[in-house]
Amino acid sequence: MHTKEYKLWQLVLYPSAQIFTGFALTRHFGWAWDTAFILFSLCFLAVNMSAYMVLCTLEKVLLVKAWDAPKIQEPVKVQIKSMNQFESVTQSVKRDTERMFCRALLEFPNLTESYWLNGKPSKWQSMGGVGRKDFVECKDRLTRIGALERTNSRTRNSPHRIADRRILEHRASRPTPPL
Repeated sequence: MHTKEYKLWQLVLYPSAQIFTGFALTRHFGWAWDTAFILFSLCFLAVNMSAYMVLCTLEKVLLVKAWDAPKIQEPVKVQIKSMNQFESVTQSVKRDTERMFCRALLEFPNLTESYWLNGKPSKWQSMGGVGRKDFVECKDRLTRIGALERTNSRTRNSPHRIADRRILEHRASRPTPPL
């Protein structure tokens, strides 16, 4: 699952450079059988490289969407009363808010409480967060592991900023445990 996500300029530049190299060789040395073979080989290699890049990017995008499935929290007992009384146990669903928060910070690094906690429902609640206390605990966890830091470490109410994007990327891409 260590596939790379390629950008559009890479998808255009790399195969084009190979094809233009083949044309430059045929232009300089003529259309002999060996230069034509090199040109067609480079064209074949460029098509294969572009197909590989498209498939890697597609795999990365599809796997990221597949890992967005919510994870299981704890069982909830539901009692249904009828002629025969019985007890049924179902699993409640809870989203991994820390992972979703890290993914959101990589795209838009705004750490202010007003951005995340205002609105009905707020952005934090739409990701599965409970309230302000949960949001502060999540930021404190990320600060303890080194992903976030305070702009002024001596004051307690100093705003946070991103300290290490690699830790955020790791937390955002960690897989959820199997159901």
